[in-house]
Amino acid sequence: MIKRCIAYGAAMLVILYTFLIYDAEVLSAILILSILYPILSLSWLTLTRKSLRTKRDRVPEIGEEGKEIRAGILLKNLSRYFAIQYEVKIVVTDRNREEKAVKICRGNLAPESSETVWCDFETTECGVLEVSVESIRRYDWFRIFYLTEEKEERSLIKIFPEYELIPMEITRRVREFQADDTEYAQDRKGDDASETYQIRSYREQDNIKDIHWKQTARAGKLMIRERGFPLGCVVLIWIDYPEGKKEKNDFSGMVKNAASLSVTLAEEKCIHLVAWYDDLTGKVVMWRVKTVQDACYMTWNLLDIHPYKRTDWMNECRMECFRGREFAAVIEVDASGRFWQNGQKAEHLRI
Repeated sequence: MIKRCIAYGAAMLVILYTFLIYDAEVLSAILILSILYPILSLSWLTLTRKSLRTKRDRVPEIGEEGKEIRAGILLKNLSRYFAIQYEVKIVVTDRNREEKAVKICRGNLAPESSETVWCDFETTECGVLEVSVESIRRYDWFRIFYLTEEKEERSLIKIFPEYELIPMEITRRVREFQADDTEYAQDRKGDDASETYQIRSYREQDNIKDIHWKQTARAGKLMIRERGFPLGCVVLIWIDYPEGKKEKNDFSGMVKNAASLSVTLAEEKCIHLVAWYDDLTGKVVMWRVKTVQDACYMTWNLLDIHPYKRTDWMNECRMECFRGREFAAVIEVDASGRFWQNGQKAEHLRI
């Protein structure tokens, strides 16, 4: 604006000089108009300051890695009589890599009309994108002067990773590991005496302690009560995301591999627990994953993870959270997306 005012002042000096040199009525009119124009422009810009509205209802909440995202900002002119010339500054920020892309859109809105400004951009990695309307400029009739309105409107787009099934070997120990839970399997028996899997006829190899005496009395023959198999979380996926990891693709690789591992276990009908330390709340966030849908919902929340600053606090919260709990296997995913098992890097997972 300062440069425009200086340029306009220089133009007025030229007009004034021409007016003093030449005697012409048209120069008088031009001089008067040039003097009054800034006042009229400021009055008009002030009068229409509440006429332009923005709405971010066409910004998607979710996207997919490697696909194009199209976000729309709706502009609406509320004035009945005046058209508005505008310039909108849209900024797309990658929160995890601190990269920004700026798009400037210009146009003219007729009275009581609306227009959608579209912003198209490619996504190469998963993460969280922030689409914001940083500022809006309203110009006068000849686009000489303008007023800028700063905005703080932001919308988040979560870019989901492209899931890939991870080759792994699930041992019989994990398949038959019984963890405490309130949900029980419908297709296999276990050793939990508090839950009944099924009632059946007695066989020679059955333990006499499992005889169901009430059902035996009703049926007139020995009946056996098979115990339930609790469907607890037998595998723990711990996501370790400390502050200070600046290598490229750290966040994307970590989220993608953790999500792919969770989807793979869900496909294998292996109920597991995904957990990480949330530095903002100082607590351990845990998600129980049983189905692929659960894995997708877990990924949605994982995209909001923040790196922790103090390792000692994280270790203390982790120990306190899992005190007394047992897992058949624990897999750690570090900030680079690598898998660790029993303190060693695991190229091939065998749990």
